[in-house]
Amino acid sequence: HGFFSWVPDEAKSALLDFCRRHLSATGVATVSFNLESGWRRRLPVIAKARAIRAAGAPDWTTALEILRELTPGDEVIADMLAKGEAILPFDDFAPVNDPWPLGKFVRAAAGAGLRWLGESDFAANFPREIDVAALREKFPDPLDFQEAADEATGRTFRSALLCLADAPVAERISLGFVPELSVRCGLAAVEDPEISDWIADFAPCCVPVAEIAEARGADLRELASRMFAGISEGWLESRIEPVRYDPQPPERPQLEQFRLFCARNGLPLVDAWHRPCAFPLGHFQVLAAMDGSQSMGELAALAARNSPELAFAPWLRHLAGRGMFARAAAAISPR
Repeated sequence: HGFFSWVPDEAKSALLDFCRRHLSATGVATVSFNLESGWRRRLPVIAKARAIRAAGAPDWTTALEILRELTPGDEVIADMLAKGEAILPFDDFAPVNDPWPLGKFVRAAAGAGLRWLGESDFAANFPREIDVAALREKFPDPLDFQEAADEATGRTFRSALLCLADAPVAERISLGFVPELSVRCGLAAVEDPEISDWIADFAPCCVPVAEIAEARGADLRELASRMFAGISEGWLESRIEPVRYDPQPPERPQLEQFRLFCARNGLPLVDAWHRPCAFPLGHFQVLAAMDGSQSMGELAALAARNSPELAFAPWLRHLAGRGMFARAAAAISPR
């Protein structure tokens, strides 16, 4: 992530070659990159800001603010300013900033012995803001369709999946695998409230579609079709492994080993859904003590000394609700 577009061509080639050499027969790599379609509007702004810097502006923020005064209402400038001075030198104004069209990336991957599969976020293959059916009819080739979608939406970024060129890949997706997927509701507006209610019975856990069908006495084939529609439309999130945990904190809170390592080294902790969570220094000191040796009462006393502003009990429940604790999950039954 965040590598391909900011390095010279020889490094791009080396990355793709690395993927080819290290992928297994059924392995998948994810490579993200900036897209020419969305960056086409940004590159002229970048060039003007560079000229303002060369004329004496002390930093990128100042250069962009001067440019905003000259071109008020420019959304690209506003977006750049929102990133801030800490990010801009490594993003928009990086020494190498080389957005590509998808087709160029796919051809480079093919030249390295790799095959492009699509987006890592499955729903991103079918942008909701366009008429997918009409665009497919006009561009039946999958790559042509995706490039047309990029142009239609002004997409700025892709996170592409790659496999070996000779990997065993089916030409079409079968619904037969859907019952094995574990699902939960995503951030997009739900389009099947009944499905949402059924999933909510297991929340915050994320369980296989087959388990939901059994609990509700639903027809598995019909449910798989509805679930696949939700995944494609982006209001359902899917994963291969289920996630089961107790959303209530244990009497002796114990972070999973890697999270404990992060806490003791002042690094963000990643929750059960792969979302990072950073903390103030005082909170880290409490987290670092969550090795299972202290009770909630002892940890509350430690929190009171190190972070008196911290509402310890709600904070602990929040951590448990995000699946932070290494507690063996009991069998989860729907409510």
